[in-house]
Order: sequence, then structure tokens, then C-alpha cells
Amino acid sequence: MEKWNASFLRIRLVLLCLLFHTMVGAQLVDCSNPRVKDSLVLRYLANGAEQSRVSYMSPQWQLYCDSILMVCSNVAEAYQLKAIPFLKYGDMLNAMPLLDKAVLYDTLQFLPYRAFIKCIFAKDYAGAIADFEESTRRTGNAGVMDHTFAFYLGLCYLESGKPSDAVRYFTEDVKTQQTRSGGTDAHFNSWLYQGIALLDIHQLDSAKASLAKCLALYPQHPEGNYYMAIVHKSQGQPDDALRYMRATISALKAGYSMNEGNLYYVYYPRQITLYEVEALLVSLSKE
Repeated sequence: MEKWNASFLRIRLVLLCLLFHTMVGAQLVDCSNPRVKDSLVLRYLANGAEQSRVSYMSPQWQLYCDSILMVCSNVAEAYQLKAIPFLKYGDMLNAMPLLDKAVLYDTLQFLPYRAFIKCIFAKDYAGAIADFEESTRRTGNAGVMDHTFAFYLGLCYLESGKPSDAVRYFTEDVKTQQTRSGGTDAHFNSWLYQGIALLDIHQLDSAKASLAKCLALYPQHPEGNYYMAIVHKSQGQPDDALRYMRATISALKAGYSMNEGNLYYVYYPRQITLYEVEALLVSLSKE
């Protein structure tokens, strides 16, 4: 029955594509016109798949995206939307060529997004750095997926074993946020990762200051408490370390997390696991 429904939908979408061509008469569709591209996305996705409540994960989603590309093969958004199910499944082999197509047809919009995917999903830090650097050359330290380019560059360098470079980018990230917000504090995960990078280069007092700012904004932050425990342990303060470790466990049991949008699908750099928490707790209990 599912195969029959998919076949029926495919026939229906092909007929809609033919109808689209009929409606524009004998003239060729102007696929270079942004308004034409937007109308295709509106017709097949906003008024098609989404109105029919078709899930990203359904095979029908691909058919709706393919219908756009049957009319105009240069609609960048269609390639990006086709990639989403593969990204959520962790299938980078199929996702990345689609994102490459999206970047080809709309570099300004989708180059930062591909950089984000390389950094967070694919763990291709060299590729992400190249994409973010090119994005920065084009638009300055703009943002994608809730953070500045500098934030993700900091993550890339942190995970590439270059924490000093990471500190520089996290500092730029914080400064950019504060400048844009008129002095309002930066995102708690900006302070978290700055603290982790400082911890990696053994600047313990500075790391403690950054993590304290993270926890001032989000007291139940599991990673914030965990890495603060490590700082106190490194400074020979086991009682304080134990206090922060207990806060970590309480936060995890209560369901708190880093509060990043894609945590359901992928682990973020230095995201903690229960194993790490239990291992540190055992270590602290012996001191």
C-alpha cells in the first residue's frame, strides 16, 4: 500500500509539473528569475508538502523536492531541503552533494549553512574552516543557526587541537554579540566554549571566569557545571569540584542540556555523557 501511495503521488506531482508548464503557455520558464524559484518552493513545499503535513523523513518529501527540480534544476533551496532527511539520519555521503548543489546555485545563503553542517554534523573541521572563512570574507562575522561564524570557527579549532586559536575566535564571538546587543551579555554556550578552550591551555583562572559567566546565565547548564568541576579539581579544590559535579548530575537527571537546536540528532563538541560524569565523580570521591 505504501509503495502504491508513493507511486500515485509521483504521478500526481509529475502532472502538476506538466500543468505548471501549461500555465506558462508556450514560453519557457525563466529559471533565472528568483520570483519563479520562490513560486516553485511555495507551490510544492509550502502549499504542497507542508500543507499535506508530509514529514521530512517521508519518501514523499523527496518527491515534492524533485518536482521543483523537474521544472528548474537550479533552485538551491530544493537541494538543501532534500538534504535534511539525510542529515538527520547521519548520512553525510548523500547529504553533502546536495548541499554542494545548494551552495553552487546560492552561495551567499547556503555556504554558511554548509559550513555549519561540516562543523557540527560531519566533523569536517578543515572543510568547515574553509567555508566559514570564505563566508566571513563575503559578509563579515555574520551568523548561522543561532551563532556567529566566529563561534563555529572556535569550535573547529578547538576540536582540531588548536585551543589558542579557539580562544581567539570565541573572544571575537563574544565581542560581536555584545556589540550588536548594545552591551547585553553573550550566549551561555559562547562562555562555555571559551572556558573549555582556556582550560585546554591551562589558563585556569580565566577558564573559571568564563564558565562562571556561563552559569550566571544558565545555572543548570550540565556542561558548564561539569567543566567548572574540572577547573576546581585542577586547582586542588576537591570540595568545590564535588559541589559542581553534584550540580551536573542534578541537571542531567532533571533533563537539562546545552539547549542547542540539533542535539537530538548529533553530539556537540565536548558534550558530556553519563560515563564521563560518573568517572569524574569516582575520582573526586577518592580525594
